[in-house]
Amino acid sequence: PEQAVRKLVSNCNAKLTKQIRQKAAERGMTLDQTLTLASMIQAEAADKNDMYLVSSVFHNRLNSKTARLRRLDSDPTIYYPYRKKAAVPASLRSTYKSRYDTYSFEGLPPGPICSPGLEAVDAALNPASTRYYYFCHSEAGKAYYARTETQHLVNLKKAGLR
Repeated sequence: PEQAVRKLVSNCNAKLTKQIRQKAAERGMTLDQTLTLASMIQAEAADKNDMYLVSSVFHNRLNSKTARLRRLDSDPTIYYPYRKKAAVPASLRSTYKSRYDTYSFEGLPPGPICSPGLEAVDAALNPASTRYYYFCHSEAGKAYYARTETQHLVNLKKAGLR
C-alpha cells in the first residue's frame, strides 16, 4: 500500500507542471484550492467543454459580493464522502452534516471530492468568460446556464428537475 501511495503522489506531481502551479499562483489560488475546485468541476460537468462553463459559474460565485452566491451549491458535495443520502449510515442520516456541503458553507470545501483529470484542472484555472451564476443538467446531460435565480428556476423545469 505504501508503495502504491508513493506512486500515486509521484504521478500527480509529474502531471502538475510548473505552468499549472504558476497559473494557480497568478489566479491567487493555492494548489489545494485548484485541485478542490477542479474536483467539483470534474464531478459536475457533463463533458470536457462543459467544464469551462461550470468553472465560470464557480469562479463568478466565489468572486461575488453577494454572500448567498458565495455558497457554491454543488450537489456532489452535499453528502460527501457519501454519494447520496441513502449511502449515509441510517444511524446518522437524520443529523448528518458534511463539512464539504457547499449549500451550507461559503467558498470551497476543505479538500477535493474526487481525483480530477487534467482537463478539469485546466478548466479550474481557465474558466470561460461568462456572467452565469447558476447551472443544471438534465438527466441526459444537457446543460442549462443562467445569470439569475429566476432564469435558473425556469431551467430546472426545462431540465426536468422540477
